[in-house]
This record gives sequence, structure tokens and C-alpha cells, in this order.
Amino acid sequence: MWVLIDGDRMPQQIAQESQVSAAAVSNFLASSSAAGLVDYVKGRPPRRLLDYVPAEWVDLTIRPEAIPEPFEAPPKT
Repeated sequence: MWVLIDGDRMPQQIAQESQVSAAAVSNFLASSSAAGLVDYVKGRPPRRLLDYVPAEWVDLTIRPEAIPEPFEAPPKT
């Protein structure tokens, strides 16, 4: 969930993309906000106040369909 809290996604989108319940996202946001790690006001997308995401985590959020196909140059004639 942490990597998806980018200030653009709403909690429902975070739940869908991380494949967890909306309640799980709500609990995570409440505890993260109480700890001062996330700025979250209901009705607005949450954003990380501590803007650190391990590189390994970012790779986990890339879906295969989001990776562009390799470019192939047309054959030379």
C-alpha cells in the first residue's frame, strides 16, 4: 500500500490495486496518519509525508501490461 500512496490515488483505488479490502486501506491510512507518515483527509487522496519507497517495492507495482513493448526499427531496404 505504501508505494501507492502518491497523492493522486484515492483509497478505493489503492485497495483495488493492492488487492486488499477498503477497510484494510482505511486502517493503514489511520495508523500512518496518526504516526505522522501520511497526510490524509477524508475525501482527498492521501500522500506520503515521508517520501521514501525502497526500489524493490516500486518494481512490485509495475504490471506487465504497463510495460511498453520493445521498439523494433523497420527493416532496412
